[in-house]
Amino acid sequence: MRYTFFLLLFTLNLASEPIAIVTKVRGKTLLTGTKNKLKVNSPIYLEDEILVSSKSFLKCIFLDDGSSLNVYPETSLQITGSIADRKIQKEITLNYGSIQTQINPQLNGEFKLLTKNSELTCEECAFWALTMEGIEDKFYKINNSATVYNPSVEFYLEIPSDSTLFSIQGKDPYLKETSVSEQKHFELLLLDAEESLTKIEQTLEMADSDSVSTPLENILRIKLKNAANEERELILTYTRE
Repeated sequence: MRYTFFLLLFTLNLASEPIAIVTKVRGKTLLTGTKNKLKVNSPIYLEDEILVSSKSFLKCIFLDDGSSLNVYPETSLQITGSIADRKIQKEITLNYGSIQTQINPQLNGEFKLLTKNSELTCEECAFWALTMEGIEDKFYKINNSATVYNPSVEFYLEIPSDSTLFSIQGKDPYLKETSVSEQKHFELLLLDAEESLTKIEQTLEMADSDSVSTPLENILRIKLKNAANEERELILTYTRE
């Protein structure tokens, strides 16, 4: 099954303009402090706070480079950062809950994830992050390189493959081999959200920008496949003057 969505004539000139778009929703997801429910094609703005309730799920795609954010049940977060030259410096504050990211090569500085205990940074990475309201953070790398900093002890540690990094207030971050139960937990979250267990295929096509009179057109194609092997393709098209 295929669905196609088009977003036309979109520019990132002001912080008040959307930085991401919701591409998938399950259950109850809200903007914190409002009664506004998030739906497919809902825009996400800088400073937006998102609450995903139990048995719910939200996926959004950033509009500058196609990076994706999966937000799982009982999760609260805020998306902050800045925009420079139509490129988004992405910063997410995870208050509690579970997220999964696919961060494509960044166009404006490093991607940053903040919790009460930790700061994760990368230029290109994919990872899981789980936090228990400031008690403990867990990070699991899917691919590429990501580093976690614990400011309470001023300690940096890179996340290796096949390991879970734990970060707690007042204690150096440490590593443990990712257990079978943790892996199954990730798989169940993916299956409940009807997300693929394999890496999501994303491509970003750039039109020829040599001509001064022709706007730069970006076409973002996102191919998703769920556990039932049903495929869905999203196409986001926007121009930059």
